[in-house]
Amino acid sequence: AAFYEYCRRMIESLEPDYVIIGIEANLLMDKAPGLWPAYVTLHTNTFAQLKAAFPALPIAVSWTAMDLLGGYTDANPTNQTAAFHSLSNHVDFLGLSFHPILSALLADTVPTIPLIRAALNLRTGTVAICETSYPAETFSLLGGSLNFNGSPDKQALFFKNLFTALDERESLFAVNFITIDYDQLWNEMGQPDDINKLWRDTGLYDQDLAPRDALR
Repeated sequence: AAFYEYCRRMIESLEPDYVIIGIEANLLMDKAPGLWPAYVTLHTNTFAQLKAAFPALPIAVSWTAMDLLGGYTDANPTNQTAAFHSLSNHVDFLGLSFHPILSALLADTVPTIPLIRAALNLRTGTVAICETSYPAETFSLLGGSLNFNGSPDKQALFFKNLFTALDERESLFAVNFITIDYDQLWNEMGQPDDINKLWRDTGLYDQDLAPRDALR
């Protein structure tokens, strides 16, 4: 009841065109599968009440695409598929969180159009990229144990492939996770060598506000 009231108040206040009421929902199945049935109850009840209150408003959750595709992360494919299908009739569109660097691809291999197409085809109907990213610079994490060989050319190719695949479907929107590289913020945080560094160089503008090729 509390979650429904929160969602209702946000919708009435912000008047959105689309609503995501669960962020990267399948991570729960990966990290704490015992909590998944309770989450399904939370989602399905909230979704039903919101659709009754706002019947014309598209509502969904987002999913981590690379986990759903199987073989690209250590997430259990059977559990991921089960989680996806348990909510598939309780969303209005397919919302994806698509960060290929959070997979075995790192920034070595740019996702191909067929790979992106496979993610978009997980569900029929409309699709949306709720958040995405690709690094335009090289960097490492955790003392150099993880290396990301990003570049402006790779970033531009990723977005070209992404939009080529999206143009084949009825697509609602695509959101780049970071607009501008946050080097200044990262420096002021003490230059942490952890996940806070992961999206530092994924902006469509670099740290000096120069537009990157991907922006076109």
